[in-house]
Amino acid sequence: GGVLAFHITQACASSPLNFTVQHSGPGVTPGCPTARHRTGRLNSYNAQPVTANASPIQVCAGDQVELTATGSGSYQWSTGQSGSPVYAYPFSTTTYSVNATDANGCKSSDQIEVQVLKKPKLLLNNHYLCQNDPWPTLNAGSGGMNYEWHLNTPSGPIIGSGQYFTPNAYGTYCCIKTGFNGCSSVDCSIVAEDARVGVPADFTLTVAPASGSNLNV
Repeated sequence: GGVLAFHITQACASSPLNFTVQHSGPGVTPGCPTARHRTGRLNSYNAQPVTANASPIQVCAGDQVELTATGSGSYQWSTGQSGSPVYAYPFSTTTYSVNATDANGCKSSDQIEVQVLKKPKLLLNNHYLCQNDPWPTLNAGSGGMNYEWHLNTPSGPIIGSGQYFTPNAYGTYCCIKTGFNGCSSVDCSIVAEDARVGVPADFTLTVAPASGSNLNV
């Protein structure tokens, strides 16, 4: 009889697939039937599972999260990044998903939720002082579990604690405020002399009229 040729493309499935191929038409060889059938079994590829991971699984707002995927193949994340690991900096609780494509072209996916904790509110103002102005009291706001005041930078020497701090010299004063959930905020205040040109408090004006002229004040 004639030769029946066909092409089968691989499939991604959880179990083998059965198939039937029928060719209809005049036999290519005299005496062959006008319709021929071939049945078979197509072995399928199982998609390799992928697992999404996050470290840490709980972070403070804006802190770094490392996202990794385990399994085989290439990875595409909901952040738009590809590969593993990738990094994210969430400000609210976020679910990250990853799509994986294995060497056979089969696809799988997974997702993971990262819980985000709020940082305590902290906003320090700068202070520019005129002569004889009192030293300002810096206020880091209520709601903190712990307060640390540092000189010059947040990693500088510790010079105070508590919600309030009053400096006695010009400089930069930074506060690290830690909330009850363990998250911390950092801000700094500049205390400096007012650089604007002004008249000193003890300024004395002496005016002498030119010879032969009148002076009206």
